[in-house]
Amino acid sequence: MLVNADGPGALEPMLATRAARIVLINANPTQQDALQRAATRDARLSLTPIAVAATDGSAPFHAQSLTGLSGLCPPQDLRDLFPGLRETARSDVPTLPLEQVLRQIDLPEHGCHVLCLDLPADSVPIARQIADLPSDLAPEHVFLRTALPGLYEGGTAVEPVLEALEAQGYSLDGSLTEDPDFPEYWLRRDPLRLRCAQLESEAQELRRALETAHADAKEVGMVLAESQSRLASKDSRIEELVNERTASDARSRAHEGRIRSLETQIAEASTAAEAEKEVLRQKVTGLEKILETAQEEARSKAEEIEKAQDTLRKESAAIHTRAQQDTALAIRLQTLAREDLQDLRRRYQELLADKTAQDELLRSVTARLQQAAEYLQQLDPAVPLPGAGSDQTTLLQPSEGASPPDYGPMPPLHKVATKFKRTSKARGRKKARK
Repeated sequence: MLVNADGPGALEPMLATRAARIVLINANPTQQDALQRAATRDARLSLTPIAVAATDGSAPFHAQSLTGLSGLCPPQDLRDLFPGLRETARSDVPTLPLEQVLRQIDLPEHGCHVLCLDLPADSVPIARQIADLPSDLAPEHVFLRTALPGLYEGGTAVEPVLEALEAQGYSLDGSLTEDPDFPEYWLRRDPLRLRCAQLESEAQELRRALETAHADAKEVGMVLAESQSRLASKDSRIEELVNERTASDARSRAHEGRIRSLETQIAEASTAAEAEKEVLRQKVTGLEKILETAQEEARSKAEEIEKAQDTLRKESAAIHTRAQQDTALAIRLQTLAREDLQDLRRRYQELLADKTAQDELLRSVTARLQQAAEYLQQLDPAVPLPGAGSDQTTLLQPSEGASPPDYGPMPPLHKVATKFKRTSKARGRKKARK
């Protein structure tokens, strides 16, 4: 998915890839005809003439003389950077949020999706919408080419957007700042990192639930202490009433009516105290059950977190093992390449030694042939050469004063043949390597 405002020339790198489908999202009205013709030449390419914005509607599109710098945001300090830059057209174009554009494209469920935002004027606002995409629409890879704040009106920094994407499971694989005014970023969606963030969120929720359970337990303890205090006060009151009754019996039997009244009050107070005590006991029992349930849920959640952490540790160990194996293989390949290089150097030295020996032999033979030619020139020209003018063979005789040349000891023929064979084998090996 390529979001840009450039012409067909910018599609060549995309068309050279192995992508099964290329969706071009380009709303530049000055390039629509050329892009439609390019789409008819390649079956993988499709054109969506919509500008990605925050709302559904329409907005003015500012087409520049450098088409790649066009967009919904008008330039501000960009003209200072490109003095010859001018606006070639301005017209309203339809706009849609990124989520609606991706649903309109109808992305396949399987495969690797790459979102390329090569639109410096609007890349940062569009990238801000990636953090809010549902998981079924979130692309696996995001290429982001931005502009520094101030080059376009309303331009903002890209760092907060990168932090928001990292919070959604994206990791920054690389950045390119060769052009400091238009930095580029590559982001990759990491499922393990996203799962870790989700587990951390669940762990925080469990911690909050555990703190709430502890607070509830503390409140239950306070209620229980208050109930026990009230029961103690009731017991003290009952004891006081019993003492009063005993005192009344001891003082006088004449006050039987007063005693009966006091007995009635004592009975009512005892009944009310027992009833209230039973109600409080039931409340305490219910609160204890609630506390036990909360503690059991907290323990189960903690066990789930530990299991998830163990799984992540195993996956990390497997990844580390694979990395060590790849490193060992690379070292082995490097060692084999070094041995091949040493063998080539040794063969080269052998060929060079054979060539040097052949050159020395050729120089010695050449010198002897020159001496023989000089000796033949000193011969008597009147003496016929063997086989010239008669069938009788005549020995060549040197002229007066001429002495036969000294050729020196000739090398043995088997050594000359050995050098010739070695040179031929070296040439054969050289041709085989080529």
